[in-house]
Amino acid sequence: MEEKERLLINVIKDALNGEVGKTELPSEQVIPLILTARFHNLLNIVYPVVIDRPEVDEKLRLKLKKFYATFVNQQILLNFRNDEIIDLLASNGIKVLPLKGKAIRELYPSPFLRGSCDVDLFYKGDYKVCDTLLKQAGFSFVEQNEQHYEYKGKGLVTVELHYSLCSPEQSFADYYDNDIEKYIKVKENVYKFSDEDHYIYLILHALKHFEISGFGIRTLIDFYVFNKEKKNLDRNYIEKELSSLNLCDFEKGLRELAYFWFEKGAEGEETLLLKNLGSYILKSGVYGNVQHMTINNLNEAKKNKFKYFFKRAFPPLPVMKKIYRGVRKHPKLVFLYYPRRLFSALFCRFGRVKSEWKNINDSTGEQMDNQDRLFTELGLNAKNDKK
Repeated sequence: MEEKERLLINVIKDALNGEVGKTELPSEQVIPLILTARFHNLLNIVYPVVIDRPEVDEKLRLKLKKFYATFVNQQILLNFRNDEIIDLLASNGIKVLPLKGKAIRELYPSPFLRGSCDVDLFYKGDYKVCDTLLKQAGFSFVEQNEQHYEYKGKGLVTVELHYSLCSPEQSFADYYDNDIEKYIKVKENVYKFSDEDHYIYLILHALKHFEISGFGIRTLIDFYVFNKEKKNLDRNYIEKELSSLNLCDFEKGLRELAYFWFEKGAEGEETLLLKNLGSYILKSGVYGNVQHMTINNLNEAKKNKFKYFFKRAFPPLPVMKKIYRGVRKHPKLVFLYYPRRLFSALFCRFGRVKSEWKNINDSTGEQMDNQDRLFTELGLNAKNDKK
C-alpha cells in the first residue's frame, strides 16, 4: 500500500468516526491524496481536509469548490427524485423495492459522505406503465440490459428499473425468486428488505462486481457503515443464507478488511489475505478494471483463450433470456440473437473488445495465479466449481 492510499484510508476513517482532520497530512502528500481520492471517486470525503491547505493553488481550489457544490446539489436532487419516483410508481399500482442508494446513505454520519447518481428500484408490475410514467416525469429511456431498464433525467440523475434482483450471469442467480411481496411492506406498493436481507443483498451485489472486474473502496465503506450501525443483525440467519451460497469466507474477508482499514487505519498486524484483498480493491478504481475482468475470465476458462472468447460470444440460454426480451418470448429463436450480439461487440463496443484482447496478451501467469489464489482463499473458486 502506498502512502497516499494509507492517508486516504485514514481520512475516510476520521470522517466516518466524527474525527475530521485528525490524521496528520504532510504537505508533499496533499496533491497525491486529492488525485487518489479522485481515482476512487471519493473527493467528497477528502474535500473538507484539503480545501484550505496552502499546497492547493487557487485554480485547483476553485475546481474543488465547484465540484463539491455540484456534488451537494446533485445529492439533494437525487433524494428528491428518489422519493418522487417511488411515490409516482406506487400510486399507479407498481410495486417497488428500493435498492442500495438512499437506504445506505442514511446510515452515514453525513449523507454527503456517500455519493450516488442512481435511483435503483426493483419493481413488479406493467413495464409499459412504468415507461410512460417515467417519461412523463422527464426521464428518457437509454437502454435495457440483462437486469434493468435505464433512464436518464435532468441533473444527471439515472433511474435503474430492475426487473431482476441479480444478473443471470452471476453464480447465485437462482438465489432470488424475484417475489417482491416476501419482503417488508412499508406502505401501499412500497417494500423494503429486512436488515439481514439488505446486508445479504449488499454482499451479493458486491460479489457481482468482484467476480467480474473488482470493486473499489466505496463498496467497502458501505460494509463498514452497515455493520457499525446495524449492531443487532441476526448473524445466525445471515450465516445460514451465506453458507448455502458458499459465501461465508467472502463476507468475513470483506468485514475484516473494512474493520482493519476504517477502525485501525490500516495499522498493525495484517494477514496476507487482507493484504491481497486490499490490493485487489485499491487497484479496482470505482467499478473494477478491464485487467481484473480479463484475468478472472481467463482463470475461469482455465487460461484457455478459445474458451474465454467462446463464452463471451455465446452465453448460455438463461443469460440470453435476460439480455434479450425476444429470447424470453421465443427461446427457440435464440440462435438469431448471437449474430446480433457479435455485431454489437464488433461495431458498437469494439474499443472494449480491443482492450480485452490487449489485456489477455498482457496478463502474466503470475498475475493469474495470484488472483486465482485470492479467489480460492475467499471460497469463490469452490463456489464456482459447484455451478
